[in-house]
Amino acid sequence: MSIGIKVKTGTINLLVRSLIDSLSIDLMILLARKMIEGYDIHKRTGIQNSIPIQKNIAAQQIVRDITDRDLFPHFISLLVDIHYYGYMGRKHPIQNISSIITEIQNYGFVYDKINRIFVEDPAVRISRNWGVLMEGEEYIFTFIRIDIVGNTKLVKKYPSDIIQCTYRDLHSIIEKAIHKRHGRIWNWEGDGGLVAFHFSRRNLLAVLSAIEIINRVFLYNKLTCRLDEPLEVRVAVHTGSSEYTDNEEELKKSETIKKIIEIESLNTKPNTVTISDITSINLDHIITQNLSELNISSHKKYLKYEVVLEN
Repeated sequence: MSIGIKVKTGTINLLVRSLIDSLSIDLMILLARKMIEGYDIHKRTGIQNSIPIQKNIAAQQIVRDITDRDLFPHFISLLVDIHYYGYMGRKHPIQNISSIITEIQNYGFVYDKINRIFVEDPAVRISRNWGVLMEGEEYIFTFIRIDIVGNTKLVKKYPSDIIQCTYRDLHSIIEKAIHKRHGRIWNWEGDGGLVAFHFSRRNLLAVLSAIEIINRVFLYNKLTCRLDEPLEVRVAVHTGSSEYTDNEEELKKSETIKKIIEIESLNTKPNTVTISDITSINLDHIITQNLSELNISSHKKYLKYEVVLEN
């Protein structure tokens, strides 16, 4: 997915100047190859292999290729990384690193310290890939699957405008719960959908979002539900690897996606959250003390959350 960032000339000039003043040509090329597989500076510049390339020409070409391929936030993350944490056993101070960080923040990105990468600021933009995930690359995600119970029955029973407004209300509840925790809606079909988390404590943030969704739906039913009956949802949370893709049909082939659909449909009761054993690993005690065990088999247990009213 292209995020459509038009990198300004001033930013490009700042990056070029910083590379020239901070790094050798060999290290520039190594960094470019971390971004672009098989990167060949001679082919890119059209200069014969037998002719040495001047540092300013190499820097200009690398920055141009990085920005043309929508790798601007990835490259800045790499520069920040080698400045503060080093590369190949030693630190490489990057000139004007503070100005570079300010530049990328002005483009609407924030630094994720845990994963050491710039991701889009949800206050500025919200895109499916957080502005940095690459099509076809495999990542670890924590997913939330939400499904409206008895959708077919509700659609037949209530007027279309009531159903549409009710489902929009649910969509709004979900957005409020996930966006502040850097979650992204990957699929929404009116009666439910799929939410993905990738960065910074993804398991914890997904579980907190799922719990908030159930709590908000409970309050919605008590206060503002448009139906003559409570709106019921099933929510499941599961973690696993999956290739990032914008293609919905390809997404359905993911074993992790298939698994969370199974957990939601087979192991989740209405108005509850089911949390897979993989997701529940290392959750804080302050969270797990509010969850109950759900026996799936003799050797597998999930966790469950539901709203329980005290007498």
